Amino acid sequence: DRSRGDEELQFGLGANGRAGLQLAWEPKDGMRMSASGFATHTAYLTSDVVDRSARSAGLSVTHDLGDTHYASYGMTTSTSKSMGVVNGESTTTGLWGSYSFPIRTSERLSLALNISDLHYASVVSSGTSQTLSLSYSRPLSRMLSMSLGGSYTDSRVGAEYLSYHSPTLTTSLRQRLNTQRTVRHALSYPERPFPAPAPRSLPNPHDDTSL
Repeated sequence: DRSRGDEELQFGLGANGRAGLQLAWEPKDGMRMSASGFATHTAYLTSDVVDRSARSAGLSVTHDLGDTHYASYGMTTSTSKSMGVVNGESTTTGLWGSYSFPIRTSERLSLALNISDLHYASVVSSGTSQTLSLSYSRPLSRMLSMSLGGSYTDSRVGAEYLSYHSPTLTTSLRQRLNTQRTVRHALSYPERPFPAPAPRSLPNPHDDTSL
């Protein structure tokens, strides 16, 4: 058996900038449409300068089905690029849908599904990613509410070293300070086991890994 690690630790100063725009339209009661986009740029002053940039846009529609039942769906697209990383340039286009409904007087359950198409330009590879999510929420008091959730992601790309499956568990407390301010405390535990070396390293064809 053989294990391999390719993590690189770097220290340095960084800067991050973000600009965004959001539009909302409510053509009638029970329906809301919104579009948003943003761009980011991050630079770290280290021995090897790393630049990261990303652009994202999306469209969502929400329907009020009555009796506090809600259905939402939409699409998103994003591109990201990191210099000096093998699979640093990628494009993701996805469709998502969710359904939220009450299960008791004040408790709610939500189901969500996200299906995305992934494309990595540097290795000319593409694949798909599916994420299934489930969340439960209930108020603890007039000013405090709790939510529990879990999700499972299965991502498969043509190059095996970019594929993974990832379960995630989350819990959060939302505290309302007044009519305009709220505070959210959250804890998340993601697990991302890779069936092959981590995605930041290409396998060396001259490296004999046989025993």
